[in-house]
Amino acid sequence: MGSQKVRDFFEKLSKDDEFRQSVIDDPAAILTDWDIDYDPDEIPDEVELPTKQDIVDKIDEYVDQFGDEPVSFAKHKYRLT
Repeated sequence: MGSQKVRDFFEKLSKDDEFRQSVIDDPAAILTDWDIDYDPDEIPDEVELPTKQDIVDKIDEYVDQFGDEPVSFAKHKYRLT
C-alpha cells in the first residue's frame, strides 16, 4: 500500500462517519475494497478506531508506519491510539 493510499485511507477515517462505521461493521469488506492485505483469521472481533482528531494529529506517523508495506489488520488491529 503506497504512502498516498495510506494517507487517503486515514484521511477518510478522520472525516467520514459512514466510512468509519463500515470499518467497524465489516472490516474485511473495507480492507478488500482498499486492496489491503490481511489474514481473515486475524481480524479482531471488535474494531476500535482512534478518534477522528487523533487520526488528524497522527496521520503523518500512520503514513510513515504503513506507507511502504501492506497493512496487516491483525498486526495493528487499527488500535492506533
